[in-house]
Amino acid sequence: MSASAKSTKFLQSLAAIGLGAALAAALVGYYDVYVNWQPALYPWALAFAGLGAAALTLLALWAGGERKPLALLWKTALSVVVFSGVVLAGLSAVINNGIYGAQAPGPKVAAAVALPLCAAQIVVLYIRFLRHLGKRAGRSGVALTAAGLCAAMLLPVGIAMVPWYLQNTWRAPAPSAGEEKPDAAHPDRHPTMTDYWEGNAHFLEFYSEPGFAHRATEIVPVNGVWYRFERYVNDPFEGAIGMNVCKSADGGMTWTVPVRITTPGGDDDWSRCGTDCGAYYDGSRWHLLFQSLSLAEDARWNISYLACDEEDATSGAWYTPPGVVNPVIHNGDIWNQIAVGINTCTMITGGQKRVYDEGTPKILVDDGTIYVTFHGASNTRGAVFGYKGIAATDDFVNYTKAANDCIFSRLDALGWTVDWNRGGPVGGGAAAYLKDGEYWYTLIESPDISLICLEGQNWPFGLLRSKALASTKWENWPGNPLPEFTPVGPALAAWVYSALFADGGVTYLAVSQCYIDPAYRQYELVWKE
Repeated sequence: MSASAKSTKFLQSLAAIGLGAALAAALVGYYDVYVNWQPALYPWALAFAGLGAAALTLLALWAGGERKPLALLWKTALSVVVFSGVVLAGLSAVINNGIYGAQAPGPKVAAAVALPLCAAQIVVLYIRFLRHLGKRAGRSGVALTAAGLCAAMLLPVGIAMVPWYLQNTWRAPAPSAGEEKPDAAHPDRHPTMTDYWEGNAHFLEFYSEPGFAHRATEIVPVNGVWYRFERYVNDPFEGAIGMNVCKSADGGMTWTVPVRITTPGGDDDWSRCGTDCGAYYDGSRWHLLFQSLSLAEDARWNISYLACDEEDATSGAWYTPPGVVNPVIHNGDIWNQIAVGINTCTMITGGQKRVYDEGTPKILVDDGTIYVTFHGASNTRGAVFGYKGIAATDDFVNYTKAANDCIFSRLDALGWTVDWNRGGPVGGGAAAYLKDGEYWYTLIESPDISLICLEGQNWPFGLLRSKALASTKWENWPGNPLPEFTPVGPALAAWVYSALFADGGVTYLAVSQCYIDPAYRQYELVWKE
């Protein structure tokens, strides 16, 4: 075989490998968008790759003597545009409407059809292009051009992958969890929430994870091991959400593969959603309360209960104990006890028993009494507001109100230093709690516009405290909202779902984000310098 023939053979092989790599990148992106739900990277990576490939092919055809290259490109370009628009529209619909608003099966179907068509059109384009070029440049020219073009197709993907690579492999130097030592001014102890309240401490990030999936709703340390309970999206376009648990034995620096606790489907009360939980380990059994939603047409949010008899929450079986019938709290069960008479709930809603949708429960124990906090919502003449309530239980089956009013409402956030949208704050959503000394501290979300995470709305976190967990008058931190977690920029709605906890005398905070990567971050409370 001559040197020229060997060169041609090599270039042809390189062209085939390049084309295969480009299509593989497209398929991987498709898989992660459609199956694993990673909107932070792949829609943009594939959109850039598709558009970049079309542009480069256009230039190559023009350079090869084709004076009407658009005739070979319009179908591919159309597929790229449809793909990009459908995926981004689908992401927007799910993020904005989610499980609370109108469902969007259309984008799912359209994306499933458009993406394979896009890949097919690229193959057709290459076949036609190589045939056309072969008439003018010979086999060597065809192979060389095809190889270069295929390699160039991967360039936009590589560029789009840079942010993902950096956020996964590089972090600014920061102390490892649990290794932050008391400073010279405080040699005897780590800072507490009281120190934060007094302005002497702040939260310092030490770990992050990319992607949309990890929204930790609870972290519970048990004997030096952290157990992270988080939501996962089983089917984003149908609003099906379940719950995982994973663990870390090194202070949150590495996590095990998540294990599923609830899986949408079947006949459970969480056949559509089982997520956003409160977890408590009493030394021999895990207790888990979580908001649940069935597939019934008239389904409303409830709260269900599961237990696990192993200390390792990732290896034990989660089950409904004998005598327990889920849901243990039906929609409105506790709010109908609270939102009566003359109080904040009835004043805001303008009537009796107009608060509903118990959700995002937290299990708290104070002086031997088991308390459960939960959110609620009201919709009066189109005005939607959020509330936080509290109940007591001794068996996780029967619940009674622990306060005669909500413990947080929009009125508690009116004094925060926020440039609220018209109408001001709408009230509270998810919250985290931690007892420090004689005070209970809560970190609570209080958005404006809507209780759904929408771009363009404020979604800050505020810090409040009270000596009595069931108090209806919590004290606002003078600096609210927390500066570390105040959204900025056009997206605004950034910070959601927090977990506030202590381990080994050190206070930690985990928080998730919308629209911004890394989407999950962990912080340690450290002294201010």
